Amino acid sequence: MDTISTSATIAFAMECFEHGLIGPKETGGLDLRFGNIEAMLLAVEQIANRQGFGNLLADGSLRAAQAIGGNAMDYAVQVKGQELAMHDPRGKAMVGLGYAVSENGADHLVSIHDTLLQNPDSVGF
Repeated sequence: MDTISTSATIAFAMECFEHGLIGPKETGGLDLRFGNIEAMLLAVEQIANRQGFGNLLADGSLRAAQAIGGNAMDYAVQVKGQELAMHDPRGKAMVGLGYAVSENGADHLVSIHDTLLQNPDSVGF
């Protein structure tokens, strides 16, 4: 299991739950409201074991959004089926470009993150 995809996919499911696209019937009784730590931990366990609602989430947010339907895709934060890491591309332009053009999708390992650290002369050191 990948920590980035798992956490982003659970956050996606929570968005869907909060917006009424899924409910306790679809989640097998999991109350996926934001802040419900117990439900989040159960979701992780279900994903790991492909049990219950976790079986749907185990394939990531893109496939889950396609299965849920409606406007679920609006909440699936992914590129080419890969969920984004928590590196905000608004402050790291190269990360945003990497997310957009990487053959792997939103891969945070394919681009330069902190250009100031790599070129200290650019800040007058």
